[in-house]
Amino acid sequence: MEEKKLKKVNYILGIIGSIIGGLILAISLIFVYIQTTWLYLLILTVLIPFFEFYGYKLFRGKIDKKLAIILLIFTIINVLITTLIVIPITLLIKSNLSVTMGAIQNIYKSDRLLASIIQDCLISLSFSTLGVYIVSCIVNKKILLKTSNFNLFSSDTRERQDLKQDAIKLLKPVFEKYNATEKEKTITKEEILTDIKEDTKEEYFKYLNRLKIIKKYRGKYYYSVNDENNINSHDLATRIISGTCIATIISAIIIFVAGSIIGNTTKKIYNDDVSFNIDISWIAYNEYSDEYGWVYYKDLATEESEQNTIQDAKYPATIGVIYDKMPREGISSINDIKSTLELYINSNPKYTAYDVELFTTKQQYDAIKLVIKDEDIAEIDYYIYKDGKMAYVTAIAYTDDEEKWDELEEYAKEVVNSFKWNK
Repeated sequence: MEEKKLKKVNYILGIIGSIIGGLILAISLIFVYIQTTWLYLLILTVLIPFFEFYGYKLFRGKIDKKLAIILLIFTIINVLITTLIVIPITLLIKSNLSVTMGAIQNIYKSDRLLASIIQDCLISLSFSTLGVYIVSCIVNKKILLKTSNFNLFSSDTRERQDLKQDAIKLLKPVFEKYNATEKEKTITKEEILTDIKEDTKEEYFKYLNRLKIIKKYRGKYYYSVNDENNINSHDLATRIISGTCIATIISAIIIFVAGSIIGNTTKKIYNDDVSFNIDISWIAYNEYSDEYGWVYYKDLATEESEQNTIQDAKYPATIGVIYDKMPREGISSINDIKSTLELYINSNPKYTAYDVELFTTKQQYDAIKLVIKDEDIAEIDYYIYKDGKMAYVTAIAYTDDEEKWDELEEYAKEVVNSFKWNK
């Protein structure tokens, strides 16, 4: 009968239970976290390995010292699944959007959302691995105690007493043999263990040392007869406290770094050819195409324009970016562009008020700024030149408010000064 039971205990069933147990808690935490956005809720990911352990145990997984590695591997997998897959899906559901691969990819294209997801992932990994460490310490201790029922929260008083007595029975005679029973007469650990053949000698020595029955003095050890009644070890509590402090410090660093990224006011837009930065308040109206390039819009009346459409905007504004992939014939400098531009403007009667200015961008490209203003519209065109190729940044505001024109120009300058050819 006993042999039949042992056959049912195996790693594969335990691993299945571990995955299920961990995902139950992890996904539940993520759904609550998305609704509350309370970052410190992620600290509860420290409990994931506890759920994994009981799932492992419920599915009759084999409990031995390999369990720590199993829990670590599948804790990492569970956390990655929930933070990198479940969180984006939950965000889409919360926003009443269709859950598609394209929608998920768009989430990862957002620098702010990506930084936030990575932050959540790293914090969750930090605390969940702390949980693995705690569970592993408890399990290894219970393996040493030869506990029949693996309950993480049981006191195991009788087993600890039996372990202590077995350890004393094995080690005390050796200390007495060398008269190492007081701190004036000590002995090295190696000398003690050399006289013992049993495989458990190392674990027994560590256990009595944690109970302060075997004490260290000036690099050597002695056996304290007066402390033989000690039964409580604070070693596990110390490890848990120190591990928690480390996890907290790591998480604080992650939050600080991710917060710096999330706190950026611009996002980087790029493809194989070029890149530039634009303020995060601008919404993509048209992603890159060979015909239109990039087009962004914003309501200059509000700081947050995510909920607006270009049709609803009180002060609608657009910024378009397009570029030449190949050098143009007949253009050898920015002055050629300036001359052609002025000739065109002067020959067109609709351009009654304009201003043309040559300047150098922060990327050290020659550029032209052309400003055209009318009663209810302002258009600022930038021409950026490099080796016969041109890039065009067009900013338009449909308003007669000059403050809004100035605001538009500041946004456009950010795009122009950050614009860069990648090759």
